[in-house]
This record gives sequence, C-alpha cells and structure tokens, in this order.
Amino acid sequence: KRTKKPEKKHFGKATSLYTQADKIIMYDQNHLVGRAHFCLLEGDKTDQADAQFNFVLAKSEKHIAANMGKACILFNKKDYKRCSWTFSKRHSKGNENCPASVRLGMGLCFYRLGNTD
Repeated sequence: KRTKKPEKKHFGKATSLYTQADKIIMYDQNHLVGRAHFCLLEGDKTDQADAQFNFVLAKSEKHIAANMGKACILFNKKDYKRCSWTFSKRHSKGNENCPASVRLGMGLCFYRLGNTD
C-alpha cells in the first residue's frame, strides 16, 4: 500500500525546482509545458495548466506536448468534440509520423461522441 507522504515530499521539491527555473527561463515553451503537465498531475491546478498551454499554443500551434495537455483538459471536461478537433486538426491530417497517443486520443473522443465507424 502506497502512502501519500513521500509523494507530497516529491511534489514539494518539484514545485520548488520549477519556481527556481521560472527565474531563469520563465517563457521557454518546454519549461511552460512541463510546468503545465505538472499542474495537471497535482490535480487542482487545471486552470493554471490551461493558461500555460494556451500561452504556448499561441506561439506554436503545433507544439505536440501542449496540444496533448490541452486535449487532456478538454477530455476531462467531457468536451469531446473540441478535444477531437485539437487532436485531428493539428496533428493527424497529412502527418504520417503522428504519435500513437494522438491517434488513441482521437479514437477515444470519437467513441465518446458515438462515432464508431
């Protein structure tokens, strides 16, 4: 049985390191995406994560990790139509190197929308 105590310790350490990194590379896209995914892991900072994903996507709309995070938020909000659009419009069409996780996410959205063809 796992305890939450060590996990809290690690989350605290990660938060401290991200805060220190903010002073060095605050607007670096990869830093912001990493911080946003960390916010999603914490569970109660979805709005903060969404804002960071939106910031990165405004500068680079095809940033795969930012799009995946944005799609995760939309999926958890049960906004499957926008979630599937986020996946399909930005990555799959004409991209033969599209990651399997993107195709899986699209499939889950289409399934939830009742489109099983």
